[in-house]
Amino acid sequence: MCGIIGFIDKKNILSAKERKQIGRKMLQRIEYRGRDSSGLCCINNIVIGHNRLAIIDTSKKASQPFFNKKKTFVISYNGEIFNHIELRKIIKNKKYQSISDTETLVHAYEEFGNKSFELLRGMFATSLYNIKDDNITLAMDQFGIKPLYYLDTPDWFAWSSEAKIFSLLPNFEILVNEDRFLEYGIFRNIANSDETIFKGIKKLLPWEILTYSTRQDMIKISTYKIKMQPIKNIDKLLHESVYEHLLSDVPIGLQLSGGVDSSLISILASKQLKQKNIHSFSMGLLDSNWNEFKYSRLISSLIKTRHHKIIFTQQEFCKLLPIATYHLDEPVSYPNTIPIMILAKKARKYVKVLLSGEGADEIFGGYLRYSRLIKQKITSNNLLFSNSFCTPKQIRSVINISKKENLSERKSLVKKLNKYTSAYKLSIYDTKTFLPSLLLRQDKMGMASNLENRFPFLDSRLVSSALSLADKDKVTSVETKVLLKKIANKYLPREIVYRKKCGFGLPISDWLKDQNGFGKYLTLFTNPKIKRHYLNYKHISKLITEHLTEKKNNSEILWILINLEIWAKIFIDNEDQKNIWSRL
Repeated sequence: MCGIIGFIDKKNILSAKERKQIGRKMLQRIEYRGRDSSGLCCINNIVIGHNRLAIIDTSKKASQPFFNKKKTFVISYNGEIFNHIELRKIIKNKKYQSISDTETLVHAYEEFGNKSFELLRGMFATSLYNIKDDNITLAMDQFGIKPLYYLDTPDWFAWSSEAKIFSLLPNFEILVNEDRFLEYGIFRNIANSDETIFKGIKKLLPWEILTYSTRQDMIKISTYKIKMQPIKNIDKLLHESVYEHLLSDVPIGLQLSGGVDSSLISILASKQLKQKNIHSFSMGLLDSNWNEFKYSRLISSLIKTRHHKIIFTQQEFCKLLPIATYHLDEPVSYPNTIPIMILAKKARKYVKVLLSGEGADEIFGGYLRYSRLIKQKITSNNLLFSNSFCTPKQIRSVINISKKENLSERKSLVKKLNKYTSAYKLSIYDTKTFLPSLLLRQDKMGMASNLENRFPFLDSRLVSSALSLADKDKVTSVETKVLLKKIANKYLPREIVYRKKCGFGLPISDWLKDQNGFGKYLTLFTNPKIKRHYLNYKHISKLITEHLTEKKNNSEILWILINLEIWAKIFIDNEDQKNIWSRL
């Protein structure tokens, strides 16, 4: 797990010394992503950098940027290849200087080129410079677990694990992408598209390979595919995936919420982890209505972990919201992003890696809305808005929306899914439009504390097999995660497996009414120091009044507006994220 940066000075605007200086500044800005070592490689007008969080082979032999033996290409990659030991057996006639997955990836690319990405099981965002062919290759894992942003202007082609570093490039200005306000407002993320909330800054999508030719100044994007034969023994696959996700030369801990997903991963991991004193972590408010400590404590006692119950307050939440925004690079979509950040900071005192149950809801049919939709009968329209938070009408009433906005990428995906069964439609739609934002939150909040999060449910073999299950084995009108719960019932207490799904919610609606707490953020609209041309302040004031007088619960749309404004203050107005809360 690391932070990668790189850029090409197309017009040779800078001297070699200046390029190095900018490269170092970029690495310094995201130094929290990897504090074990930092490396910078400059070849002509190309700069490639890497901050390393050492997990597999912590020696200097595995430091990056990493050259192949012939010095024909150099790689800077972020992630983990969990089947890299297996890959070494099929890569012929190679001598290794390290036991790192980085070197395995280098040799795989030497032998198979872009087809090497089809062989990988893991999470990765890769940048590779082929010196002989003079091109850059960027590649993304199958689920978008590791973020990778890029931009292409007349002056620069650049890429990074975090979008914020592009502001260091001369002649590039950070601007808001107003053309995506409608989608962001409705869904809290921009999905199935390469665009971001930053104008001109794009993101690589799952399964994508981008090749940039420096000679032709041209981008080509392709996709790779993994041919997978679904396996019926899901239980066995789960064990194998957890085993592979334990590959590490540093201590591993458990994100233990007390729900069935994290509990199942935790109990399977505890059976295989060789380290003593396994640490587990759970988060919540002191109020028992807003924590699941009872259940996480039950699992912790069962598997005998050193459990850490972390309690946070509304004031901590408010103070950290802008800081989380800075690390996320985007408006904070989900309130539980901040608790995840707090948990990661605590966990980093004891471990470098955390296992999480993220991904199970999407592939095994775990959301309560799935049961409701199946009962109603799924249409193109209710599938399109199945993971929305607000309606188009609500967003248009408070934000001036570009006429270009029509949700075309999401609609195109819905159309492709028409021929499939109900549960499959829901799983694929969420995997492509909802899950990436959850994974981004996990990556960025973990890396803010120099910690790696891993997701055993997102093993490619397991996902392929889970998606191929019959609807009745995933979700019905009265039950979610049917098969997964049957498996979990072998290992977990029944009260964990079949209790009502909670999710990690927070009392945002109530907090908005607290003028000394989260409600202070409403002054961004009632007494704005900077007025945004795209906001309808009159209607926003009406929504605030309705909420505060309890005529209507407008917490969903007010959450969206608050986070969009915090994001603009940090990235457009260049305010220090550490001071935003204190200055309200």
